[in-house]
Amino acid sequence: FLIARCSPEADTDCGDCLAGTASMGGDATECTSCTKPGEYSDTDKASACKLAPAGTKPSENRTTTELCPKNFFSIGANDTCT
Repeated sequence: FLIARCSPEADTDCGDCLAGTASMGGDATECTSCTKPGEYSDTDKASACKLAPAGTKPSENRTTTELCPKNFFSIGANDTCT
């Protein structure tokens, strides 16, 4: 994410978003938490959140996915297994 633009006195200064967040690209000035249904980010410096695939849900801290328990299912891009 962008901390400060290039100026005559300083170079452009950028920060890194941690797992569970993403910069969402462009001129983002802060990291965005991956909190929409099914979103997670499993790496630092992510430019976008990922969506949990079918049969999984995001972990509580949104840094990975977890398999649905036996006899439960998720169609993907969902926070719960039903």
